[in-house]
Amino acid sequence: VVDEAGNLAYGTNYVILADTTPPVVLCPVDLSVTNDPGQCGAVVTYAAPVGQDNCTGAVTTQVGGLASGVMYPVGRTTNTFEVTDGAGNKAACSFVVTVVDAEPPLMTWQVTNVVVSADSNCQGWMPDLTGTNYVVAVDNCSGVTVTQSVPAGTALALGASNEVVLAVADEAGNVAYGTNYVTLVDTTPPLISWYLTNVVVSADMNCQGWMPDLTGTNYVVAADNCSGVTV
Repeated sequence: VVDEAGNLAYGTNYVILADTTPPVVLCPVDLSVTNDPGQCGAVVTYAAPVGQDNCTGAVTTQVGGLASGVMYPVGRTTNTFEVTDGAGNKAACSFVVTVVDAEPPLMTWQVTNVVVSADSNCQGWMPDLTGTNYVVAVDNCSGVTVTQSVPAGTALALGASNEVVLAVADEAGNVAYGTNYVTLVDTTPPLISWYLTNVVVSADMNCQGWMPDLTGTNYVVAADNCSGVTV
């Protein structure tokens, strides 16, 4: 600094160039995929974002979620990336990967064309076909719920083939169906009771005799749980 007399004064200061601009990072759009066959998830690939900065030295790091190319579980996974420049300025972005379980359960019949034996009153009822003694059901992700179209305990008509549809549902709402048939049959033989045993036939005057008709009720009584009988 110079005055009019030529005197001088001096002062020193400092100017620092500082990076105060945060970096920029752009994530992919949200992704939605279905599960890989037989898996409770899906391998998902994406282009990992790389941050940009007005100065060199920015580093991008994934701080949440899963990497590209690995198995993602069914459901929502949030991937978060953060970029930090050399001056410590930060920026972040996130996107969501949703894996949907779209695979129905698998069901295998252990018994088909089910036969129910009529009881002593010629009656029979629909069995519970949802148990593992009749059907095996598995799912790629979760447990399953098995229901049948004709409720267990429903009275059956003798000799009729009753169609039953089983529905196997998983927790994602996927449903598999299977059809079976149930028939009520009479497997009980008739009961026979002799009124007279060791039948004696008297020879006639020619010393002859003939077999009597033993089918009549004076000799035998026959009964069945379901129907009339032929003797």
